[in-house]
Amino acid sequence: MNDESQDIKEHIGSENVGIDKYEPPNQYGEPKGYQSIKPESKSKMKIIFAVIVIAVIVIGILLFVLMGGFHGGQNEQAKLYSIKDIAQISQRSPDYNYGSTETITVRNEYGATHEWGEEGLIKFDLSSISPGSTISSAKLKIYYSKWNDNNPSGRKLNLYRITSDWDEDMVTWNNQPSYATQPTADSSVPSATGVWMSWDVTDDVQDFVNGQATNYGWKITDGNYWGTYNIPMVIFKAEKNDSLSPYIEIS
Repeated sequence: MNDESQDIKEHIGSENVGIDKYEPPNQYGEPKGYQSIKPESKSKMKIIFAVIVIAVIVIGILLFVLMGGFHGGQNEQAKLYSIKDIAQISQRSPDYNYGSTETITVRNEYGATHEWGEEGLIKFDLSSISPGSTISSAKLKIYYSKWNDNNPSGRKLNLYRITSDWDEDMVTWNNQPSYATQPTADSSVPSATGVWMSWDVTDDVQDFVNGQATNYGWKITDGNYWGTYNIPMVIFKAEKNDSLSPYIEIS
């Protein structure tokens, strides 16, 4: 064994070897042996990698918050509540129960003759809201699907708080529940279909969670006198457990 090989062998057996890589002899033919990558270097690389990962996560969270999170910028504390009962009642069929229906129609009762009214009743399960909670905002939203007879664009639909109990499988025009004398809110029918209509029910929901009123839901009506043929009809989606189901957004 020559001197160069002996030097390399002795270096391999030394105590300072970490993770090794071999480098060839220099230009003078002198062996450099093994140059160690020390364990301390590995620790530094792990720390740098961890810092980069944390920075990426923080930047992602900041971008998420700035963009409003999910639901297109809704308040991050907002919760959606689905319908419990929904029903159609008709003045033309005053004793008929529509049961669980796919749509509800709202129409003023005054055409060329009287008693053409169509109204909707809707109730939501809000029992998961803690009593005494502060309600910053509550919006009742229903999907405006289509219209019939005459375009109802611009007509105001009133929302009344219901004041007695009812059941979608039993309610009719003749046995419909009582309701407040003044509307909670109104909303104008949009010029186009395929959009959501919204009513502000913040005060009512606050009264529900404060125990100042009982949650029996709301009644949707068109109280704008028409007085001739072809009364405008507003038709809403009413199916449960559907992407276009009515809901309340509360924060």
